[in-house]
Amino acid sequence: MYFRCSFAFEIRKYAFQTLIEAEFRVPSKDVESTKIAKRIILSGFDPNVFDAGQASLVATTFNPPAGILDQLKYSTEFFDTFNIQCDKMWQMHREMLLKLEEEKYDIIMSEQLNLCGVGLQAALKIKTNIWISSCPLDDHMAYILGVPTPLSYVPAVGEISVSDQMSLYERLRNILEFWKNIRSYYYGMHETDKIYQKYFGSSFPSVIELARNSALTFVLADEFLDFPRPILHSTIYVGGLGLDTTVKPTLSNEYELEMKKGQKGVIFFSFGTNVETTDLPKSFKIHFFEAMKHFQDYHFIVKFNAKDKDAEMEARKVPNCKLVDWAPQPAILAHNRLSLFITHGGYNSLLESVNYAKPLLLMPIFGDQWRNAMLAQRNGFGLVFEKRHLLLSSVEFVNVLNEMLTNSRSWRFP
Repeated sequence: MYFRCSFAFEIRKYAFQTLIEAEFRVPSKDVESTKIAKRIILSGFDPNVFDAGQASLVATTFNPPAGILDQLKYSTEFFDTFNIQCDKMWQMHREMLLKLEEEKYDIIMSEQLNLCGVGLQAALKIKTNIWISSCPLDDHMAYILGVPTPLSYVPAVGEISVSDQMSLYERLRNILEFWKNIRSYYYGMHETDKIYQKYFGSSFPSVIELARNSALTFVLADEFLDFPRPILHSTIYVGGLGLDTTVKPTLSNEYELEMKKGQKGVIFFSFGTNVETTDLPKSFKIHFFEAMKHFQDYHFIVKFNAKDKDAEMEARKVPNCKLVDWAPQPAILAHNRLSLFITHGGYNSLLESVNYAKPLLLMPIFGDQWRNAMLAQRNGFGLVFEKRHLLLSSVEFVNVLNEMLTNSRSWRFP
C-alpha cells in the first residue's frame, strides 16, 4: 500500500498493490497516477484549507531576509493545514479505511511532510513502513532516523542559502536553521499524534516512533547530483525514478510554433504547481514582465495561474511573451531552441533540466528550494537570483539575464 496526499509532488508508482490518494488539495484526476495498482480516492476535503497554508509560505518569502534571531521562531500554519485535513480524513473516511485491515498488507509506503500516512501503519496493523522523502533527505527525517548530519558542510533543508563550503557565520546560521526545522516538524508530528489518539485512544503509538522504525527510507533525490553527506544503508536514493530518459518528449503543434519564435531562442518560466502566482506581489509581476521588453530577440513562455489578472494585464504589454496556465515542461526543456529555464527550484525541475542540459535561473520560494538552488549554482548549471529585487525594479533581473544569455560561461552538467 502507498498513501499519498494529492497536493505537492508526483511519484510514479510501479510495485505496490493499493494506492490511497487523499485529495487534501489537488483532485486526483489532476495528478499523474498508477496504471497498475488499485486506487482508493479519499475526497470531500476543502482545498481552500490547504491553499491558505500554502499562501502563508508564499507571502512570507518576500519579507525582508530573516535575521539570526528570526531563526529561533517557526511558523505552524503549514503543519496545521496538514493536520486539519488528516483529522477530516478520519472523520469522513474512517469506516472505509479500517476495512482495509482485512487486506492484510505487508508494507505501507508513506511520505514525510506530514505523518498522517505513517499512522496508517498502526491503524491498519501493517508490519512494515517505508518512509519516503519527497525532496532531499529532510532534516527531521535525518534526526529521527539517526542519520549523521555534519552541519559544517551539509546544508539544512530550509530557508537558508548556503552551499557545502560555508563561512563560520554561515555554519552558525545553518545549525540554527536545522534545529528550527526539527522543532517545527516535531510540532506538526505531535499534533498528528493527538489526531490518532482522538480516534484510537491514548495508547496509540506515536507517529514519530513508527517513522523511526521504518525499514527503508526512499529519497526522491539523485545522490550524485546532491551535496555530499553521510547516509545509512537503509537510505535509498530514487530521484528521477519516473523520468523517462529513453524517449525525447514531443510538443503539440501549438507549442512547436511557440518554440520557433525568437531570433535567438526561447526562455521558459514556471514556478511549478505548488505556487499560486496570484499570491505573488503585484510589483514583482510588473517588474518581471517589464524585464522581458529588454530581450526582443528572445521569446518568453511564462506559466502563471489562469486567475492571475495582474499577470494577464502585464503580459499584454509584452509582444514577445506567451502567457499560459499549463505547459508541457519536459518537452519544452528537451527542445533545442530553449536557452534558459527560470524556475523556483523544485527538485523535479532540477532533474529534468539536468537531463536535458538546460541552464537554470533560480528564485526559490519555500521548502527545499533554497537548497536545490544552491546545489545548481554549486554544480555549475544555474545561478540563484534574489527575487526581492523585483519588488523594486527590473534592473538586477535584466542584468542577470544578460549575464546568462550573453556570457561565454560554460555550464556544467552531470
